[in-house]
Amino acid sequence: MKLKKLKLKNVRSYTEGEINFPEGSVLLSGSVGSGKSTILLAIDFALFGLQRGELSGNALLRNGESEGSVELHFEIANKQAIIKRCLKRSEKGVSQDSGWIMIDNKKSEATPQELKQRILELFNYPQNLLTKNKSLIFRYTVYTPQEEMKQILVGDKEARLETLRKVFGIDKYKRIVENAKIAMSRIKDEKRHLAGAIEDLGEKEELKLEKEKSLKNLNDELNRLLPNIQTINGAVKNKKLNVDAFEEKIGEARELNKKLALLDLELKHKISSGKKASEEIGRISAQIVALEKIKLDDEKGLKEELKSAEEKKKILESEAKRLDSKIREFETKKGQCDALIRQIGGLSTCPTCFQDVSDHYKNRIKENEAKKIGEFSPKLEELNKEKEKILADVSIVEGKLEELRENLRRVGIEKARLEGLEEKRERRNLLEEEQKALKKEIANINMERDSLFGLISKHSDVEELANKAKAELEGALAEQRKVELEKAKIETNIKLVKEMISLAEKEIASKLAHKNTLISLNTVHSWLDEQFLNMMGSMERKVMAKIHSDFNAIFSKWFNMLIDNETLTVNLNSEFSPLIEQNGYDMDYEFLSGGERTAVALAYRLALNQTINRLMSTIKTDGLLILDEPTDGFSSEQLDRMKPLLKELELEQVIVVSHESKIESFVDNVLRFSKNEHISRIC
Repeated sequence: MKLKKLKLKNVRSYTEGEINFPEGSVLLSGSVGSGKSTILLAIDFALFGLQRGELSGNALLRNGESEGSVELHFEIANKQAIIKRCLKRSEKGVSQDSGWIMIDNKKSEATPQELKQRILELFNYPQNLLTKNKSLIFRYTVYTPQEEMKQILVGDKEARLETLRKVFGIDKYKRIVENAKIAMSRIKDEKRHLAGAIEDLGEKEELKLEKEKSLKNLNDELNRLLPNIQTINGAVKNKKLNVDAFEEKIGEARELNKKLALLDLELKHKISSGKKASEEIGRISAQIVALEKIKLDDEKGLKEELKSAEEKKKILESEAKRLDSKIREFETKKGQCDALIRQIGGLSTCPTCFQDVSDHYKNRIKENEAKKIGEFSPKLEELNKEKEKILADVSIVEGKLEELRENLRRVGIEKARLEGLEEKRERRNLLEEEQKALKKEIANINMERDSLFGLISKHSDVEELANKAKAELEGALAEQRKVELEKAKIETNIKLVKEMISLAEKEIASKLAHKNTLISLNTVHSWLDEQFLNMMGSMERKVMAKIHSDFNAIFSKWFNMLIDNETLTVNLNSEFSPLIEQNGYDMDYEFLSGGERTAVALAYRLALNQTINRLMSTIKTDGLLILDEPTDGFSSEQLDRMKPLLKELELEQVIVVSHESKIESFVDNVLRFSKNEHISRIC
């Protein structure tokens, strides 16, 4: 695994930042508080997210900011990967937001927990070594804060040993032994259960023999009954055939009666139809006689006379209109004369010339107008008399027109009636033919009825014989039901006994299987107790001894590279605790100098890295190592020993965080960090 790039936004002292990681050994250099440790925390957060008790959101998100993010680019197992995690501040505090992961340009949105699972899958860490909040393998092989490593050394021995057993995979032997003991306990319980289950095996076998004897007796009884059943069944069959024969005759008689009833209905219908035909013939004949007496008027003459009367009416109406016009004309002139007489009588001054109007002039005008009125009156009287005469003639003509129209309507009706005369004659002829056919059909029906009466009389006693046959069949059926009931009772008992035998056989088979299982469990329990537990204990001791030997050798190697003191040696005791000796005397870790304690912690750290990577060759993070302040308290001479140590590691990428400037000459690359006005930057 190699880190490529890290992008920060609003993370601790960084507002924006981008760090490119080269291959080989890389020193993150800068003064205390410049932001070096933030880079390690950001890498840890990008890979595993927030971790309760170790890495909180409040510790990562920059003060005063509501959102932040970390984006890490890295290469693992020839795959290019990018992961981005986000932080979000709320009233409840800082929490993780959704992020994404991109592997070989395939991007997937995911929740924080899903992102962690994808990373662990990429790292190929064993699932049984993963906990909810952290990965021990990553902590012990890639990145462990220096203070945390010192705590591992001075912490509880039992807790450390248990943790190392998990990391090295040795705890599986303990789990196997514990599981084996649990299995033995369960086997013991199962044995007690099986022993109780087979306790009544002998009783079940005796019960089976008893029921088999009862089954034989029932089968013998059934075999004695079967011949009698066959005899009774034969009698029932014959009597059913006899009843069926009578039923067939009864059916024939019923069919004959149905036919007779249908013939009676048909005969009634034919007689009714003949009667209706006779009545219709009489009615049509009367209509024909009446139509033959009709004499038609001259329709053409009536139409011409009607046309002449209509023309005469038009002429008279036109003349009446002309007279009305003349009368209105004379009445208008007369009215004008009356109006002038009234007007002139009331004048005293001429409205045109404004001169006085004399009475002489007025009288002269009145006389002239009165004369005109006298001439109009006789003419008006003459015109009114002439008009009255014409209106009288119009009334006479209208009466004539009404009479002519009525005559034409009557002629049309009679003509229409005469047009149906031939149709009525044809209808009468058809009815007469139908009446003749009906008479023949009625005669045929009567003949057929007489024939049916003869056939029906031959079936007069069939129902009585049928009832007698049915009574005999009922007696036979009752006897049949009796023996069938007895048979069913025996068969039911046989079925019940067979079921009891089957149940007993199943129980016996089950108990025999339990017996065999009990024998097998006894064998397994003995093998687990006498062989397997001892074998697991032996294997655990051998594996533990091999790991202890390898770990101890590597631990001593790294310590000797860091400390050039022949009087001071370190080894591991059986609990994987550092065993320190000086001049042949045991020495407590706490009594070492600061540089010596750091050397012990770093050697232990490197030994863990190499031992785990050798044991677990399938994990994908073996090429990366991150050392956080690994030289804290080192003297100048000890610092010089870091150069050959870094070369001896032979890893693809080693990232060292230190404020010691001397280390710059030991590494392949240096990334410098500075902090100004509370903002960290890479120089």
